Amino acid sequence: IGFAAPLLVLLLRLIQGLALGGEYGGAATYVAEHAPENRKGYYTSWIQTTATLGLFVSLGVILLTRNLLDKNAARSIEIFNAWGWRIPFLVSIVLVVVSIY
Repeated sequence: IGFAAPLLVLLLRLIQGLALGGEYGGAATYVAEHAPENRKGYYTSWIQTTATLGLFVSLGVILLTRNLLDKNAARSIEIFNAWGWRIPFLVSIVLVVVSIY
């Protein structure tokens, strides 16, 4: 769809970022209210920790996908840029199903 494609991706990522920002405060409050009095800091720290772990896992998935596409490093980058980037998005459907359940 030409020039509209990157604009659409940018707009959707902005909306996703706003949703995450709105959800984070509510999640931290909910966890802090339901955590035992002497463990509130520990329990709420997991909210930020899991976000960082998610970043590292996503980088691992990208590296794994690129390495599985082709063992030749230069060629795997070409393949990943052409169509391989879609594979992690398709795999994320499993996470969507788990999170909805």
